[in-house]
Amino acid sequence: MCSSDLGTKEIDLLLGTFADQWLEAFDEGTLRRYESLLANKDPDLYAWIVTDEIPPRDVDAELIRLLKEVKTRALST
Repeated sequence: MCSSDLGTKEIDLLLGTFADQWLEAFDEGTLRRYESLLANKDPDLYAWIVTDEIPPRDVDAELIRLLKEVKTRALST
């Protein structure tokens, strides 16, 4: 799984930072959920994480919430 080379620079940076902070703490089930999330297109990921667009029900809301927290922390430093 590569969280820092998926497409757009913004998403690459965000997912790379997220992976550095969280992946070691994830169990196998959460890692599978994260891999599934990474299968989405960059514009969709960007909209769900950076804007207020609500992801579809089949997208992992908990991981989106964690990604939004990482984004918020990154912007405040």
